[in-house]
Amino acid sequence: MNRLARTLAGLALSLLGLLGGSVASAQTMIQRTGMMKSLASTYPSVPGYAAPVYGVNGAATFPPSGWTSQVNLSTDDANLGINLPFTFYLAGTGYTTTYLGSNSCITFGGGSSNPSGLSASNPALPKLMFGAADNSYQRVSSLSSASSLKIRYEGNGSASGTVGSPGIVVELALFNPTLFLGSLNVIEMRVGVHNRLGGVSMLASASASLVDYTLAQNQSYVFIGNATGTTWKVIAGAHMDLSALLPTLTTTAITGATGTGATSGGTITSPGGTAITASGVCWGTSPNPTIANSKTTGATASGSFTGTLTGLTTGTLYYARAYATNTAGTAYGPQKGVVVYGYTGAAQTLTVPTGVTQLQVECWGAQGGDVGTTLGGKGGYAKALVAVTPGETAYAYVGQQGALSAATLNTAGVPTFNGGGAGAIRGAYNTTTSGGGASDVRLGGNTLANRIVVAGGGGGCDDYNSSAGGAGGGSTGVSGATVASTTVTGAGGTQSAGGTGGAGGSGALGLGGSATQALFAALDTRLSGGGGGYYGGGLGSNSGGGGGSGYTGGVAPFTTSGTSLTSGLRSGNGFLVITF
Repeated sequence: MNRLARTLAGLALSLLGLLGGSVASAQTMIQRTGMMKSLASTYPSVPGYAAPVYGVNGAATFPPSGWTSQVNLSTDDANLGINLPFTFYLAGTGYTTTYLGSNSCITFGGGSSNPSGLSASNPALPKLMFGAADNSYQRVSSLSSASSLKIRYEGNGSASGTVGSPGIVVELALFNPTLFLGSLNVIEMRVGVHNRLGGVSMLASASASLVDYTLAQNQSYVFIGNATGTTWKVIAGAHMDLSALLPTLTTTAITGATGTGATSGGTITSPGGTAITASGVCWGTSPNPTIANSKTTGATASGSFTGTLTGLTTGTLYYARAYATNTAGTAYGPQKGVVVYGYTGAAQTLTVPTGVTQLQVECWGAQGGDVGTTLGGKGGYAKALVAVTPGETAYAYVGQQGALSAATLNTAGVPTFNGGGAGAIRGAYNTTTSGGGASDVRLGGNTLANRIVVAGGGGGCDDYNSSAGGAGGGSTGVSGATVASTTVTGAGGTQSAGGTGGAGGSGALGLGGSATQALFAALDTRLSGGGGGYYGGGLGSNSGGGGGSGYTGGVAPFTTSGTSLTSGLRSGNGFLVITF
């Protein structure tokens, strides 16, 4: 990096401090907008540049190709209005029209033909001054696009000046603020010569200068202002090369995650200096994926787009970013992440990544066991945003679907993973099932007391009398079904207690009511397991077991927000998705 580039880098890094931001955000601005590349591109390679003239001494064909001629005659003490194709901010107000005063100033909000010496308060309008005293223009041309308004000014120090040998030659460009991260207001001035007789050239408000800066002859400048145009930074010897301006974009939150895929996308907030040639979503297992990783293609050149992440594996954390490419290179939106957990029969872990302070947790509890057309209760759904600290360990427990009770008569079955209660049968063909396990996420440890989000599991069924299990989830689980008045159904768990159950088999914290061999030996009945949950569902006696309750209340010091609970959504084993 040459000396000028190093100087500009230092200036750019201090820019957002001046404009009310941080050095970190300035670095982001440089990386994501290409501004550093632009500012380091001098015009020419050494500071100092006479604004070009059209032909010899400005006497050639006017205006240049593609520009619009605004004035081509001797004019004094007047102003010329030029429309801006975007809103530009100066001194706290947005403007869509500029007025070129014949006395070497650009005003906003109203035209000025002030014939006397210019100053910070004269004329009393927000303005950009590049001369002083009674300097008239003879030739003005403009070039307008969605990205910038360029204005060329040629004039002399009197109303009778000729079109040849101008005493004033200035080109300036006002750029669309949406091109720059944070909607910065940017002006470039390329000054050839000017007749700065009795005043100072500056950016000024109605009462005080915003940048009290004298413009030298044969020099180029870039003025960078904050989003409201009230604070400015000037860099001499710089040139804003829009072809070096990267796109800016956002990344859409990851949704619809399955064991193998998910959906994300992005919104292009600015195409940068040139048209978008490619955009989409890229993803990988390391932070800050690029287009060298897996990616989607064929997305839009503007606005919003979506893309499908494919080839994902359960238990693996993936990072994703939207991307957009133009001639300056490829820019990326903020990083998102997703990890999907399926049933494994053991706790699974996630270390909260660097920079992540909030996780979105979605849990689906497991279904109670089925027998033929008699169904176990479906698992519930729980969702919450959880405040976290990078480096913490989150524990994911995914519930197991309930299963047939023990094949051996007069024997209690086995509980299912994460709280599903066991069932038991008394005689041949009297088939029952265990309840489904809950799914939950734990922080600060991996005990039941560390659960911050819980989706309840469904209760087991009793096939002998076609009694379905109760659904899990919601603040209270659903009671199991029955078709006989002499049976006792398993009740759903609540936020404060397990559901009551037949044969005394009530649910408990994290546990569905469960058949034990001692309990079973004393009874002549069929028993269906309760679903696991924040509090488990009750044991069904000749009926379906109760569903376990859901929970989204967090546990100190971990807080939750944006919570929701829904009963009876999940068939089969449980499921769990964490995104950020």
